[in-house]
Amino acid sequence: MTMTVTIPDGLAHQVQERARLWRRPPEDIVLDILRSAFTEHPIADVDEVVARIKSAPPNPHNIRKPHGALADVLRRESEDDDFDLDMWNREWAAVEAEIQAINRANDLAESR
Repeated sequence: MTMTVTIPDGLAHQVQERARLWRRPPEDIVLDILRSAFTEHPIADVDEVVARIKSAPPNPHNIRKPHGALADVLRRESEDDDFDLDMWNREWAAVEAEIQAINRANDLAESR
């Protein structure tokens, strides 16, 4: 397979300099770098990434001490006089209907 890649001048200069020092064609230098990148750092699948994240300890910089009681905050936010639950439910039902219509149209277009 032939592939053309345009690289910045500074990087091209580094490749050419390395090729000159090693007395090899620049193409071989680039191929070695690519092979090394894909061999040393295989792409992990999603399950492996999730498992690594779950097994990682928490970062202390991401943990903040609480400032007050969560129950008080939730109670204050639930007292929103401008919120109309019936209107919200109607709008949400319209959104879900639109999503279902889009999914049906996609299924028909893809013959599923």
